Amino acid sequence: MNRNLISYAWHRSAAGILTAVATLARAWTRRLATIAISHRRMRLANAVLATVFLTISFAAQTNAGENDAESDAVLIRANHVHTMDGESLSPGMILVRDGKIAEVAAEISVDPMPKLIDVDSVMPGLVNAQSTAGLVGSGGEASREVTPEFDTAGMIDFDSRDFLEALDGGETTIHVMPSTENVIAGWTCLLKTAGDLKQSGASSRFIETKQGVAISMCSDPTGRNRSRSRPDSIYVRQPTNRMGVVWILRNQLQQAQSPVKKASGNATLPLAKVLSGKTTVFGVSRTAFDIQSLLTIADEFSFKPILVGGHEAYDVIDELAAEETSVIYTAVEAGAIGSERSELFWATPLRLRDAKIPFCIAGDGLLTRMRLAVRYGLSADEAMAAVTRDAATILGLEERVGMISPGRDADLIGFSGTPTQPTSSVQWVMVNGQQVKHALKTTKTANDS
Repeated sequence: MNRNLISYAWHRSAAGILTAVATLARAWTRRLATIAISHRRMRLANAVLATVFLTISFAAQTNAGENDAESDAVLIRANHVHTMDGESLSPGMILVRDGKIAEVAAEISVDPMPKLIDVDSVMPGLVNAQSTAGLVGSGGEASREVTPEFDTAGMIDFDSRDFLEALDGGETTIHVMPSTENVIAGWTCLLKTAGDLKQSGASSRFIETKQGVAISMCSDPTGRNRSRSRPDSIYVRQPTNRMGVVWILRNQLQQAQSPVKKASGNATLPLAKVLSGKTTVFGVSRTAFDIQSLLTIADEFSFKPILVGGHEAYDVIDELAAEETSVIYTAVEAGAIGSERSELFWATPLRLRDAKIPFCIAGDGLLTRMRLAVRYGLSADEAMAAVTRDAATILGLEERVGMISPGRDADLIGFSGTPTQPTSSVQWVMVNGQQVKHALKTTKTANDS
């Protein structure tokens, strides 16, 4: 009895399923016939809908891009803007977009209103023309006296605390030079003190990996060398005195003039570029007689060096002016005696200025050196220019950094007061339009205005 009931129920269910399937088949047959009839109409409708969809999507993306651009914009409003490109603005405003300075004026109107920063004074980021920030180890190749091919850029540690300290002092662009323990030390490089290493990598921080060749026309290469002892160390070698430094430098330049040596590899390539005028020479000399030796060799081999150091430049002002030699002056210090027992003359920047010799101020603690230069006779504008515009010009970067003007990198420093006054503190530092030091003191949007 139970088996019959189960069989009956199964047959009824199967019949129901077959009936449903047949009904669906008839419905889809009619539907397909309708689709076949209106196929051309549907293709046309789909094309129209696709066009409308793409148009709407493009408009949405364009609007989103515009909104993103505006969200990246920053408007800086200051009581004083020290542009280093003509007259300062009091008050003044700076509009920053995409890491560049877009506009500088007494008043700027932007709609919609971007992020707004209020500060007392703004000046360009400091350009340090002589730095060793980030260099690993001794900063040079100690195994040989002559290393023109030494790659300073490859020895930079971007996690070094040196960069944080440089930023604290407002330095945004630095010229890193190798150790002065080699007669010919190697390539110098230019880089920014901040940047997003995770997104762009270390290469994004470099402005130039081979800016010029550094030579040491001073006593530094002789410091650890000795000659009258057992040859049990790499330091039993020349030079052991200044005469040896001059001889090695002259000998290397003479070899670089030889066609055979020019083709011998990377070791002579930098010097060959020096002699052909394709590469800048940065010559480190401090005492008057070393500066004269540098100028003599430069005249003999027809290259034009940039003097780095220049502690006793006041004693050879006429020679520097006659050779039109630019000076990266590193002797703005509080003491009376400098490196190599050089005698410092605090008013040397004034002497260089009066002789119309291009110069800039450089070295560790650049902000302090700028303020000392004012105490030693430079005007506030001259001192600020010596660590921004003039340094950038000597390094060939005047179109990119050193001034607050449209098109240049948005490298800026905000101060609580006059930048050259010791009582003024650094409020924030901006590199390529990104604030990298301190929280915003005042941040407003259109809703707050």
